[in-house]
Amino acid sequence: MYTLTMIKRKNRTLYIADILMREATKYGNRPDIDRSASRIIEYALTEYLKSRGIDLGPDFPDLDA
Repeated sequence: MYTLTMIKRKNRTLYIADILMREATKYGNRPDIDRSASRIIEYALTEYLKSRGIDLGPDFPDLDA
């Protein structure tokens, strides 16, 4: 695997359970939400890490804005 190239592109591979992806896709397709499944999962992971006291640093965008 070419991890150096992935690091330069800030590209990562995550394996997500099918049920989580299905539910995120269904949720994201609601007219009042209008978000992609990957963005919903990114928000969930961000909130999880923040709730565990992990500082994501100043360069991480504020998802609440």
